[in-house]
Amino acid sequence: MKAARRWIGLVALALLLPGSPAVGEAAPADAATAERATAYAHLMLAVGAARRGEFAAASAEIERALEAQPQDANLLVEAADLLSWTGRPGQAERHARRALEIDPQHEGGLRFLADLLLSRALAAPEDTSSRDEALVLLERLAARHPADAEIFGRLAQLRHRAGDLAAAIDAGRQVVRLTPGDSTATRSLAQLLLQAGQEPEALQTLLDFVSAHPGAEDLALFAEQLAHNLDAWEKVIEALEPSAAAGGAVGSRLLGESYLRSGRASEAVQTLERAREEHPDDLRVRNNLALAYRSLGRMADAAALFAQMVAESPEFPSFRQLLAETLEIQGDVAGALGAYEIALASWGTAAEAAPVRDAVRQRMALLNLGRGDFAAASALLGGVEQPDGPLTARIAGRIAVESGDWDAVRRTVRRLRELNEDGPAALLEGEALARRGRWSRAEGAFQTAIELLGPEVRRRVAEIYRTAGQPERGLELLQQWVASDPRSADARFLLGEYLYLLDRFDAAEPELRAAFGLEPSHAPALNFLGYSYAERNTRLEEALDLIGRALAIDEWNGAYLDSLGWAYYQLGRYDEAREPLERAAREMPKDPTILEHLGDLYARLGEHGAALDAWRRALEAGPEDPLALREKLARASDGDTPEQDNTRVADGEKRADAPSFPPR
Repeated sequence: MKAARRWIGLVALALLLPGSPAVGEAAPADAATAERATAYAHLMLAVGAARRGEFAAASAEIERALEAQPQDANLLVEAADLLSWTGRPGQAERHARRALEIDPQHEGGLRFLADLLLSRALAAPEDTSSRDEALVLLERLAARHPADAEIFGRLAQLRHRAGDLAAAIDAGRQVVRLTPGDSTATRSLAQLLLQAGQEPEALQTLLDFVSAHPGAEDLALFAEQLAHNLDAWEKVIEALEPSAAAGGAVGSRLLGESYLRSGRASEAVQTLERAREEHPDDLRVRNNLALAYRSLGRMADAAALFAQMVAESPEFPSFRQLLAETLEIQGDVAGALGAYEIALASWGTAAEAAPVRDAVRQRMALLNLGRGDFAAASALLGGVEQPDGPLTARIAGRIAVESGDWDAVRRTVRRLRELNEDGPAALLEGEALARRGRWSRAEGAFQTAIELLGPEVRRRVAEIYRTAGQPERGLELLQQWVASDPRSADARFLLGEYLYLLDRFDAAEPELRAAFGLEPSHAPALNFLGYSYAERNTRLEEALDLIGRALAIDEWNGAYLDSLGWAYYQLGRYDEAREPLERAAREMPKDPTILEHLGDLYARLGEHGAALDAWRRALEAGPEDPLALREKLARASDGDTPEQDNTRVADGEKRADAPSFPPR
């Protein structure tokens, strides 16, 4: 109908020109004008017949029109257009070619024939002659009309079809330049660039458009996928950051994820929270926001958001798996195992999901191993569908060591070596030898592990020595590390931590100070020393300063919040202790030390019910000294509470009701 409307307009215009009579009027004196009027009268009749579906009659009227004006190039092109619309492309082509014979530069003839040949070439890829001729015609038109986006769009199509990808891209760039708001043109250019292997330019093309048009969700999704493939997060930030306030769910999500992937968690949270306000039902926005919370250390907020998504969209097992991971980080082993179990079942039985199911089984096995349930860990490992990987072998080795199955350890060591995991194999072998008291051979295996895995493995080796009853060997190992790399803040921190565990605080203190002296942002060392002072009830004002510096680096860290609250508690500043201790318990709801500290605070504040509840939760969480906690609960149940005793004790002494745990 588009062609018919066009022709109705053209014919009407022709008949309204001065000296152009309507059909049936007397012929004017000028013969040429009369012939022209007759020609267009027949053409108008052809349009009417075509609209009624009388295509044979329309064709006959067109021929009569051309008999009246056989050398009129305009009339020939108009007739060709109408014939094409009535389904007679062969006749149409003949008339268009005749028009170009009469006038080789005829604009309408060039466009009509180029379009006709383009359609034919696209419908029949083997018709290279039509393609090549259409290219020639379009090149002529492009030279004549360098600002005609439609011509360059068709050129891009044909050049691509001809295999000239570089020329197609040039034409595509011109279309995008001429039509900056056309998402189809931008998508087409990006696809051509991807085919040419020019992924960075394809991404930049998409990002430029999304930046200027934040509501272009489809192109933002395209850019998001490409950014993932290229790991090009900084490029995304550079492009989208200036227009971030303009909104757009996908654009905001992409910018937020880019901040997250670039280690800018705070900016990720701010961006994604704005996106969630605008699009509260967008699962991708909420998923990325939960991941940003987790990266920032806001575990409680991350867990709450993942739990909400699980409740709303149980058909997505990935949300439940992410919830399980977050609960695991929070120390909620039972909750994590439950969520992992449901996620495992939700992944179904499809072969392509086997790696994901195996990863879940491995995480569950490690959690069961950590709580001493070797049978459950072994059962989960036995269900692994692709059991030949190194992680499965490492977990099997841990189970064998903890179970004292030395034959299984030897088999696992051999298996790890077959997998080119010589470092883990040496570490596992050394631990098994150490547990059996074969110190000389164990030392050789540990040295091999350190050479292969790096100096950081000394921490694990030192802990193996300590738990095996040879703490001095572990101490010597860490001292050697410090001697070989005295500028390593981590080495100094780990040596200080180890000395503290050996109850040698006077020796631990200078190592901890050296750690954050070398690296002022070493939050673990700052918190460790600050909490150590709080536990020993000494230098409490300095403890507040050290812990505050740690929190300035990692403000949502539950262990650091607990340290701050406990320092306030030891100072007798109970009201100030409440907020950090309650925040710590929210971030780490299954940490027995935090819960016991919170119970102690509630008791001091006279909140007996809250104190008992916190202590009971601490007992359920598995404290290091459950007997002392049970005695505390018993005393509280008998009405013996410490809320009236607000006196300070001397520096260096511990309160009778203060638990004794090493700093986290």
